[in-house]
Amino acid sequence: MKLYLVRHGETEGNSKNIIQGGGTHGILSEKGINQVKKTALELKNKKIDVAYVSDLNRTKQTASELLKYHPNVKIIYDERLREKHFGDFENKKAEEYLRLKEEFVAKGILFVPNGGESPTELELRVKNTINDIIGKNKSKNILIVGHGTYIRYVLCFLLSIDIQTSHPKYSHSNAAFSVIELNKNKKYELKILNYKEHLE
Repeated sequence: MKLYLVRHGETEGNSKNIIQGGGTHGILSEKGINQVKKTALELKNKKIDVAYVSDLNRTKQTASELLKYHPNVKIIYDERLREKHFGDFENKKAEEYLRLKEEFVAKGILFVPNGGESPTELELRVKNTINDIIGKNKSKNILIVGHGTYIRYVLCFLLSIDIQTSHPKYSHSNAAFSVIELNKNKKYELKILNYKEHLE
C-alpha cells in the first residue's frame, strides 16, 4: 500500500500571504494551475486505486487536474481533510497571526485563535480520518489531496514523529507531493518528501 499526499497548487490567497484554513475555499492562481498540471504529469504513470480529496474548492481544482490521467479512479470528497481552521484569522493577512503566535509562544502559552482549531484538535482529526481511510482501503494505493499543515500532521502521525518538533522539515510546498509506503513489516516508510523539482 502507498499513500500519495499532494498539496493543492498555489492559490490567489497564497500569492498574497493570506491565511486560508478550513473555513476558506480559495481558488487556484494561474501559477497554481500550471503547477498542478506539472504534478499531474509526474503522477501520470503511478498506480492509484482511490482518491480522497478535501472538499474545499482549491483541492477540488487540484484533484481535477491530477486525475485527468486517471479517469477511472473513484473520488471521495471528505470535509475531514480540510486544512486547520484559523478562526478569526481566516482569509486575513498572515502577519498579525504570526506576530500574536510568537508573543504567546514567548510566554509559554498555546495560541489558539478565537473560533479556531487547536493543534490537539487537528491531531485527533487527522488520526481518526487517516485510520478510517486506510482501514477502508487496505492494500490499495491512495491519493490524498489536501493542505500544507494537514499533510504535515499526516506525515508525522504515520511516521511516529513528534508534530511539535517536526517543523519545518515536513512542511509541504504548493503542488508538491510525498509518498509513504507500508512495508512488509507493517511499518510506514517515507519514500518521497515534498517533491517539487518538477516545479522549479
